[in-house]
Amino acid sequence: SVKSETHEYGFYPKGGGRITVDVTPALKLKPLAIETMGKHVFTEAWSSASRELARPKVAERQLGGAKVMIRIDKENVKYVESQSIGSSIAIVARFKNCILGASALGERSLPAEKVGEQAAAELSRVISAGATMDGCMADQILPYMALAGGKSVMLAPSATNHMKTNIWAIEKFLDAKFSIEYCEKNVMVSCTGSG
Repeated sequence: SVKSETHEYGFYPKGGGRITVDVTPALKLKPLAIETMGKHVFTEAWSSASRELARPKVAERQLGGAKVMIRIDKENVKYVESQSIGSSIAIVARFKNCILGASALGERSLPAEKVGEQAAAELSRVISAGATMDGCMADQILPYMALAGGKSVMLAPSATNHMKTNIWAIEKFLDAKFSIEYCEKNVMVSCTGSG
């Protein structure tokens, strides 16, 4: 199991964010086979901004921009102390078989509504592709697929160069074999793990 707690928020350029992550290691990894999203359960968004951006309602405007593009069932707005002025939005769509997410960071020259739209557009793209892992998770789960015993399968929105390089490196270190099958809207990534 993994638990995390945010102690301080950090935005560019000073950063300063601080979190604690508590990980309980698994004794053995089981293969993962998620080939369909399943029924949509709900979509939740977290829109955060530094306290200096409360008056222009940046966090609410980011959320509003996202809601123009995607239905959001649970909304979370937060203004935080930070060393630099900034904002972000994260949106997660929970399905029966998987959780898909997307996020965007605020920029000085970008209206807050556009920041929300960027995150919502990315999540919509992943959902439309019928993926069972968003782009970030598809890349990050590869080592776990390789370490699990048996065959793991997932659907990713695309096969990025970063994913291909990650697979190449993993196969050099572990006795695991990956394959990528290009489908109409997504890619199926399979792995016979070394577990």
